[in-house]
Amino acid sequence: MKKIAIHFSSIILLGSLFTSCVKDRNVGPDFSSTQPVLELRTPISNKAGLANFSKAVIGNLPDTVQFYVNLASNNTLDHDLNITIGVDQDRLNTYNADAANAVKYELLPDSDYTILKTSGTIVKGQRIDSFQVVFYKDKIDITSNYMLPVAITDGDGVLISENQGVIWFHAIGNPIAGLYEEEWIRWNQTDTTLAPDYDLDLGAVGFAPDNPTQISVQSLGTGEVDIISFTNNAGVLSNFQVSFDENQFATLGITLTGGPYLLTADPVNGVYVVYFTYNNSTGSPRCIKNIYRKL
Repeated sequence: MKKIAIHFSSIILLGSLFTSCVKDRNVGPDFSSTQPVLELRTPISNKAGLANFSKAVIGNLPDTVQFYVNLASNNTLDHDLNITIGVDQDRLNTYNADAANAVKYELLPDSDYTILKTSGTIVKGQRIDSFQVVFYKDKIDITSNYMLPVAITDGDGVLISENQGVIWFHAIGNPIAGLYEEEWIRWNQTDTTLAPDYDLDLGAVGFAPDNPTQISVQSLGTGEVDIISFTNNAGVLSNFQVSFDENQFATLGITLTGGPYLLTADPVNGVYVVYFTYNNSTGSPRCIKNIYRKL
């Protein structure tokens, strides 16, 4: 069978959120009547604060994430400002204690990451100092929920933003997440009664957690994203279902005519089979079977 290489890319979501005084708002700040405030930010897109929680999923970020402490003020300071950042266990405890947060997290083990420096200086007349955190993704247990709340822990006497003073790096655990081998089978006809036209081993694909009971996987064959959900009752997995975001098919240039159907869902042996049919851009029928086997 033919082997096709897979290339992974990190997904970076764009957006911005800025702060004004102690209580942050989703509008630009007016520092003319406020005292200086320290906040965390990330280049291009801001991932700090609970409003940007979904942007701080470790699996969607580069292995090395750059962020910086920003002095939000009307004027720069006339002296150096020494700042300290670190992991704030109290933030994690507070998050888990909130009944509104259905998903609870463990602290990410210190063997799974490195903060390259924990102290820095905003030089007088300047506003920022940069930091980096490195995630060792191959070490992270993808079946567990982990969080790494990186926060400004000491602002050298300057007020620290309650909301924007922390980045909630986190990894969503899922019992069927991980790497799978994809076998892609295609029939260039309306059914599967004859031998398939293609039967290819395409290589490794990732079952990426959307939440604790749902994963998404992009097929290397047709290119669609298969969404597999299930019920988890104290470790017993059942009620497996598969679905599509049908809007994706216009982009792929095909018209879905049947399915998707989950022919096999075997979490014990790690085997999942997705089947669907479509017409290509010229109207020719196709039957697709994606077989995912846990590596």
